[in-house]
Amino acid sequence: MPKAPIRPTALFLALAASLALAAPAGAQVYYPGPVPGPYVVPPRPGYVMLPPWEVRNIVRGMGYWRISQPQLSGRIYTVAAVDEEGPVVLRIDGFTGRVIAARNLTGGPPPYVPPPAAQAPRAAPKPPKVAARPPA
Repeated sequence: MPKAPIRPTALFLALAASLALAAPAGAQVYYPGPVPGPYVVPPRPGYVMLPPWEVRNIVRGMGYWRISQPQLSGRIYTVAAVDEEGPVVLRIDGFTGRVIAARNLTGGPPPYVPPPAAQAPRAAPKPPKVAARPPA
């Protein structure tokens, strides 16, 4: 039984498909060391984990009061506090002390207060009516 000759177009399509599958995806990123994750390494070698009392001082410095004891989960502290709008829950990075998220506990986002409407400029006052002179 004679073999059917391979068509050049089929050979070209097979070669193109194999090259397309072998090429790396454009979204892949190369990390020269261990993959950084939220629970493994600090952001920079000089950083150390903040102690809970320092996290409370940071939150107090932002104007909150009635601050709960910070709870550590991985590298993120969770703190409950109160401000002018009511109780909030803050998530704070344990290395940098920056607030990652703040959630208002009063039932959703703060109410929308529209900006004050611009008042229309007042019209210039009308000149007083002058009585017509009687005909002479």
